[in-house]
Amino acid sequence: MNLTKKFILPLGLALLVGGGIHFKQTAISMAPTAAMHKPRKAGVTPKEALFERTVIRPLADKTEKSKTRLQKLMSQETATLYSVNIDWKSREAELISAARQLKKDELIQLGDIVLNRTGRSDEKTVASYLLAMAGEPARPVLRKVAISPIETKSDGDPHSVLAMKRAEEVNLRASAIAAIDELSRKNPQASLQDLAAIRRAQSDPSLQHMVMISLIGIEQGRPGKLNRWLEQVAGNGEAQ
Repeated sequence: MNLTKKFILPLGLALLVGGGIHFKQTAISMAPTAAMHKPRKAGVTPKEALFERTVIRPLADKTEKSKTRLQKLMSQETATLYSVNIDWKSREAELISAARQLKKDELIQLGDIVLNRTGRSDEKTVASYLLAMAGEPARPVLRKVAISPIETKSDGDPHSVLAMKRAEEVNLRASAIAAIDELSRKNPQASLQDLAAIRRAQSDPSLQHMVMISLIGIEQGRPGKLNRWLEQVAGNGEAQ
């Protein structure tokens, strides 16, 4: 199952565009402040070098060492989220292995990151991906994400900031639904209950459509139908 292709990269591209807008706004807002200060002289004084060596670097090293396993994994993946110089096929195998070693409290933390409305988009994307890769232990968290309400309301403009925010919320829940569909291959009854709960909780048409496809697959004795459909859509094929 390649969830990167299905959800993460499409979402990443949208967020990248949004990030560009934010960067431009930040640069503009900083321009007057920068103009008020004279450029610093090149070079570093002996005192500055000593401070860097004895205070700044040890503090940075201590901070890095104090990071938890999950924090290190999140930092590493957010730093390379949009990199084009990575073999994603082999990297995905490594991430699956890392995700399946995560403990219950770490999976709960990932869910909290995904549902944090004021959190960073890149962190939400990585957290959603890791949850989808974590397998059966992540089921309760995936269900919580999938049934959580979409709080951003549409303003009618598909290119607005609000529309992008809503699209992000929908994508994160879609990723959770696809992961629950994948889990239905081994545990269809548990997924059946999860999908029924999601169907009652979500009114978004695209999420409802995904839930129905997954439910039909289970009822037909062919669990995993949603993921097969997504693969065919990605390849411009017809759903079966």
